[in-house]
Amino acid sequence: MLRKIALFSVTAALIGGVVVGSAGVAMAQIDATNYTVSCDTLTKGTIGFKPSLAIPGGAVAESTKIKGTLSGCTATPSGGGMPVTVTSGSVSGLLTSNSNSCTALLGPSTATGTITIKWKTVQKLTNATTTITVASGTVAGGTATPFGDAATYGTFTISGTSQTGPFGGPSGTGAASVTKSLTVQGVGALTALCTSATGLKAANLGPTEVNLQ
Repeated sequence: MLRKIALFSVTAALIGGVVVGSAGVAMAQIDATNYTVSCDTLTKGTIGFKPSLAIPGGAVAESTKIKGTLSGCTATPSGGGMPVTVTSGSVSGLLTSNSNSCTALLGPSTATGTITIKWKTVQKLTNATTTITVASGTVAGGTATPFGDAATYGTFTISGTSQTGPFGGPSGTGAASVTKSLTVQGVGALTALCTSATGLKAANLGPTEVNLQ
């Protein structure tokens, strides 16, 4: 009987040690502040305008909402850090400006606000949300003909921003971060909406490349 009790105690202790050890491993978190990440796909990407943009538009308070989901992401550790596997990133943002003119989409924008990315990763991060601060002039719009024909699309580039949270690169603030995106709609379709009675309420984002570094 004593041998059975002793054997039970040893077994219980071993099992308890394994459970505690496993919990310790599961609770380990990675600080990815100085990591970098690159994503090559944005799905369900939309930019919503309230009030609608128009031509000529005017000097009114304008709100721009940004939504989408990032995938195709590769995270790079800094200084031999633990690897991180990114499965997706949920993007949301709110920018404000003082014009609802469609022409304000061309060139540097005066819009300010924040864009957040909530990351889903295989490994646990100490902080899983990147908050990007957009200042006047850090968002620039334009046009491009990426396919070598006459098809022209709207473009958006975000750079020169600051950020907190993971994937801030060597500076920890995302000093070298760059995002580039094309609209799904061509410039002709966007212009038609801008001059319509309802104006441009929203645009869809297509090919997008996000580099936080």
